[in-house]
Amino acid sequence: MRYLISEEQNKFLKEELDKSNFKNLINKLFEKQVSRGEQPHIDKMILNFFNIEEWSNEFGILIKSLRDFLGGEQSVKLTEELLQKTFKTDRYNFSGGYSFEFKVKPTDQEEGQMFVEVHILPDGVVDLLLTGNGITDLKEALNDQSIGFEIEGEVKEIIDEIFTEEITYRTGVVVDLETLIIQD
Repeated sequence: MRYLISEEQNKFLKEELDKSNFKNLINKLFEKQVSRGEQPHIDKMILNFFNIEEWSNEFGILIKSLRDFLGGEQSVKLTEELLQKTFKTDRYNFSGGYSFEFKVKPTDQEEGQMFVEVHILPDGVVDLLLTGNGITDLKEALNDQSIGFEIEGEVKEIIDEIFTEEITYRTGVVVDLETLIIQD
C-alpha cells in the first residue's frame, strides 16, 4: 500500500516530529500493526511516509518510540532472540559482491544499544571484479595488504545494514559491531 501526501502535508508532519503528537501517531501505527497480528515494527514505507532519513534525529525518536511501545525488557529480549540466528548476506540486495554467513555474540548492552562480536563463518567469498581477481575467499581478501582495509569496511557496512533492517526496525535497539572475527 502506498500513501501520497502533498508537500504541505509533509512539511506539517516534519514540524510535528518534535511534538508529542508524533509519538501518539507512531503509537497508533504500532497498535494498528498489533491489531493486524503483526509484530510492531518500522519499515521503509514508514520512513518514506514521514520523510525520515536513517540515523537522523527523527529516526532516533522513531526507534525510541518503538522501544518504549515494546517495553525495555521485551525490546532487549526480542533483540537477543533475533541475534541467535545465522545471518546470510545472500538474502539482501545491498550485499553486492559479498556472500558470507555470520553469527553474533552479544557482549554488552546499555539502554537502546547492544554491543556484539560478529563471527564470519568459513567459505565466505567476495567478487573482486574491479581488481580483475574475480571471486576470492573472503578471509584471503581481508588479509590482503592492498585491499583488506577497504574490504573490512565494506563487510562492516553490510553487517550494520543487516542489523538495522533485522533488529533495529523490529526492536528499536541499535546493534553495534565491536569485534569482527573470521573463523577458519
